[in-house]
Amino acid sequence: MPLPTRPQPPSSVLADYPQATGGSAADLEVSIAGSISAIDGQDWDRLNVAASPFLSHAFLSQLEERRLVGSGSGWRPCHATARANGDLLAAMPMYAKTNSFGEFVFDWVWAEAFRRWRRRYFPKLVVAVPFTPVPGQRLLAQSEAHLTAALPALLKYFEGTLAAGPYSSMHVLFPLSAEIELLARHGFLRRLDCRFLWRNLEFKDFDHFLEIFNARQRKNIRRERRKVRESGVTFKWLRADELDAESWSQVHAICASTFLLRGQRPYLDAGFFVGLAERIPEQLLVNVALLKGDIVAAAIFFKDQRCLYGRYWGSTVDIDCLHFECCYYQGIDYAIAAGLEIFDPGTQGEHKLRRGFAPVQSWSLHRFAESQIERAIAAWLTRESQVVAEYIRKTRNEMPFTDPFEDDKNFL
Repeated sequence: MPLPTRPQPPSSVLADYPQATGGSAADLEVSIAGSISAIDGQDWDRLNVAASPFLSHAFLSQLEERRLVGSGSGWRPCHATARANGDLLAAMPMYAKTNSFGEFVFDWVWAEAFRRWRRRYFPKLVVAVPFTPVPGQRLLAQSEAHLTAALPALLKYFEGTLAAGPYSSMHVLFPLSAEIELLARHGFLRRLDCRFLWRNLEFKDFDHFLEIFNARQRKNIRRERRKVRESGVTFKWLRADELDAESWSQVHAICASTFLLRGQRPYLDAGFFVGLAERIPEQLLVNVALLKGDIVAAAIFFKDQRCLYGRYWGSTVDIDCLHFECCYYQGIDYAIAAGLEIFDPGTQGEHKLRRGFAPVQSWSLHRFAESQIERAIAAWLTRESQVVAEYIRKTRNEMPFTDPFEDDKNFL
């Protein structure tokens, strides 16, 4: 039975951000910043307690300054803040979305359902880092106590925003485990997905890591690495500030070729990385593959105190197993040497399974303005979660190595 008809707001209403109405709880003032530049960088970064490069004021500023988000991009900044006596206690990196590109939590089926129900799915509110499917804080706060104090005010404000329109829904993408439980208690629907991570079990070196595999796969990995060595390719890790603008253009062009082969354009431009290299050079890395002194492949990585993140890669040559070496095995070598605990190689990936990356749960959280729609999607999510959970179970049974997450399935 179709849902009852509800008047639709004009599309131009997105020009207006959700406006704070003094919505306060416990003397907290909730407001919306239409640009990250409206928030003091030091104040924001104090909330980024894990020092994630993606949640840094520098990263989000660079996105806005390069106009990779903003007017015409489908990502309109509307960062939420909660203050007490002017002191920034909590914040959420948030965007008003007019499409679902660059989110990596695929909701096209929901958009189609809204169309059939004669509803507008867009605009919607998304709490996420644009173009970055990496788990991290989504409820930024100076401390757990500050978050406990600020969250009711933030959620009360957004409940009012959803009720008033024009936003169909609110989505929190790739939150941390503690945030998942917290938001679920406040009525958000959970959506389960799968991702693949490598975990450092205090390995001494790559050979020590290989001991977790069965003999056949251990031999296969050694053969893949040998093929690349015998091709004459060598590798060099560079900090972001060791590349000049011209070198960044070359690296970006190589990585962009991977997008272009799929008929897509890269989300980020070369200037984004040049600017970011000046701001957080210690957290941005490039692994270049050299053949006769020339760069023939490159992979871009980020890191924090705990994790290495593989983000983009490309190659100008067709060398067997070069992708596995440049993006996975080199990253594992680096993580072991640097004492990093986790290596997140990026999205996709059953091919990662045979190379030491284990399937783990990945989550997003969702609220909808209309209760009838929310109930329908909740039922759909129950069925989807059963399928995804079974996929994770079967995939774990097929791993050719000891499960590094055996004692902690919700490691992140």
